[in-house]
Amino acid sequence: MWQCYPVICAWTADYFENIHLHSIKQPHCPVCEAPKSLFGEGNSSSWQLRDYRLYFQKMILATQGDEMERWEARQYLEDRAVGTSEGVFWNMKCISPMTIIVPDILLTVYLGMLKHLMDWVMSFLEQHSRIDKFNHISKMYFSHWEPPGVSERRRSVNLEASISGENQTLGGHSGRPSE
Repeated sequence: MWQCYPVICAWTADYFENIHLHSIKQPHCPVCEAPKSLFGEGNSSSWQLRDYRLYFQKMILATQGDEMERWEARQYLEDRAVGTSEGVFWNMKCISPMTIIVPDILLTVYLGMLKHLMDWVMSFLEQHSRIDKFNHISKMYFSHWEPPGVSERRRSVNLEASISGENQTLGGHSGRPSE
């Protein structure tokens, strides 16, 4: 009989998701203890990596130790911009919270490629005097386009309006993009 144990090797998330998953306050790094003012400067290896297991121990001390231990533990966590709740990955023994962070650059890359492509297409259309035709076709398309489900909603609103004798619209608009 085989026994399998799943292991998380990466967690793709953007910066804001990562700081929430790791219980780090903004605007600090979830990987190292570098202050925000030094982001992008110097060698990141000169900063100490975050020790999430130590943070967890300090968090316990901040709630269960004597008064002096609680104050020192809270100060330690505050100095490192650690939040007041435990991070999602802190107690998982099979992963390293510092190395599991994988930035979500794919979305950024796709958006950058799309913007570049659209800039190129618009420039091409302008160069060949076709931008007016493109805009005309776009307006014609969107004047007949409806988001999914709107026509069913419009039919029910029209039926209710004809029964009640009132003139109703879909939340104050027709459901079509404005021209």
